[in-house]
Amino acid sequence: MRRDVRQVSGFPSPVIGTLHGTDAVKIFDCVEPEDDVLATAEAFLSLSYEMHLGPVGRRFLEDSFALIRNALKMRECLGDLFAGRRATFRDLGLLKSVRYKRASLTRTAHLLAGPMLRGTVVDVGAGANMLGPVLLEASPEVRRIVGVDIIPPDSERGPTAVEFRRQPAEHVLPMLAASADVAVFRYSLHHMSVPTQDALLAEAVRVLRPGGALAIVEDTWSESIPPLVANTPLERFFALDGMSRRLVLACLDASSCLIEEEVMPFCFTFRTMEEWQVAACAVGFTPAGGSFWGLPFFSLYQAPMGISWFRR
Repeated sequence: MRRDVRQVSGFPSPVIGTLHGTDAVKIFDCVEPEDDVLATAEAFLSLSYEMHLGPVGRRFLEDSFALIRNALKMRECLGDLFAGRRATFRDLGLLKSVRYKRASLTRTAHLLAGPMLRGTVVDVGAGANMLGPVLLEASPEVRRIVGVDIIPPDSERGPTAVEFRRQPAEHVLPMLAASADVAVFRYSLHHMSVPTQDALLAEAVRVLRPGGALAIVEDTWSESIPPLVANTPLERFFALDGMSRRLVLACLDASSCLIEEEVMPFCFTFRTMEEWQVAACAVGFTPAGGSFWGLPFFSLYQAPMGISWFRR
């Protein structure tokens, strides 16, 4: 089986070391051309591409997966194929239609808004620091947003209540002890190695004030919480075994390389909501609720998503 080439390290995830940038497409080498994993990922993406980009977007996605299958059958390198698809995406004019990122940020902000989102919020793995201004708009109880990441954004212009701080190391948050009220990890943890995940969760305990809150928003699923949005694609996902589900999440994540020149690390270290609870409690957090959204198709790379809240 092609899937046997995976090197499983530390946590049971479909990992080939850590893939950086567009090398993330190598994760597709872990699946067979006619595997249910690939078919499930395509089923998710064909729907989301049509929702966010229209019929042209769906055809682009389906053509892309036909080419991926053929390349896998021929044992060809996927790097050039994905580069060609990025050029095609631009040529089709689809790049101008991409509004899903702002919509996804707005949706996340409103899902997080509530009594626990207040004061000073640390956005860990902030990337371009785009979530901060949206959180300020969505939650009047938030006074300040501090975005942190290893790589600074291209521009730090924005509201004065939003700032960026560069991490001195991947496992360290550039914050004083007990200086924040909320720590948010939005789709950032699965781009980190397991040791880094655990170290940053411990760092969140350090930087939060007593009674502070932790929010984990992730591509994930729950073994115990019923989904808020249940549908046939989600049933298809749950028909797979646990490792295959992780591979689906990895393929969905790497599919961003079809349209973007990625630069971030792809560790594909996904955990279930129950596994995130174990990890957070291990460093001192207490569960404070959460929701498994199932498959709501909020974004272009839609995967099953969950939000987990914890108290310090």
